[in-house]
Amino acid sequence: MKRILVIGILLLSLSAGYLIAETSPIQKFQKDPTTENLLEGIASYTKEMKDDPDNTVPQIMLNWLLLTAYNNNLDKLDAKFDELAVGMKFQFANQQLAIGEFDTAIKTYDKINMSSPKWSCPWRHKGEAYYKSGQMEAAEKAFLKAIETRETHYDAYVWLAKAQMKMKKYKTALESLEKGLTYKGKDIEEPEEEVSSIEEYTLHYQLLKKNNKPEAEKIAAKLQKIDPDGDWKNFE
Repeated sequence: MKRILVIGILLLSLSAGYLIAETSPIQKFQKDPTTENLLEGIASYTKEMKDDPDNTVPQIMLNWLLLTAYNNNLDKLDAKFDELAVGMKFQFANQQLAIGEFDTAIKTYDKINMSSPKWSCPWRHKGEAYYKSGQMEAAEKAFLKAIETRETHYDAYVWLAKAQMKMKKYKTALESLEKGLTYKGKDIEEPEEEVSSIEEYTLHYQLLKKNNKPEAEKIAAKLQKIDPDGDWKNFE
């Protein structure tokens, strides 16, 4: 990750015609990644952005600075992983998932699954990591485990249905989704924060269509109201 960041910054400077001086905030922080240098860099780029709002260079450089700091923090957390509380371990894995480090995230979720096998959320998120890395069978197993450990886990059913749809198990996927919908609003989590209505309706519509169910038209009517220009119209 660090090597990628350094290469990215170099390419950025060359493509933008923007020479990053050795005394620039990003270079200073890379050489000496202290909190003081981070805050100094943030202040410097923020001032540049305020002085010249149309200049995109300091905006981009601030992003690189924060990304570099973020990457450094991930390395530090990784080194102290065993000392973290289980909730922080889960958040750490979620951050790895968020930046696309799917294989690394899966390994982190594995550790949490071993220490907290009955906690549904790490199973669900590990399934998402498998799904996003194209490993649908492993994703399906993880989502099923999430449901086994918490039957009312609404968004685990949605993700399960998505994985099963990718596997062309359309009948099973529809059953999974519709069972999950019976728990919507009854689970401990806020459903709209986990799955948007558009995403839910689109998936339901697609699975109904794949199973030749006339109820698809009712879902289409709902989508027409909330997402009239959505890609769902092009689904076959």
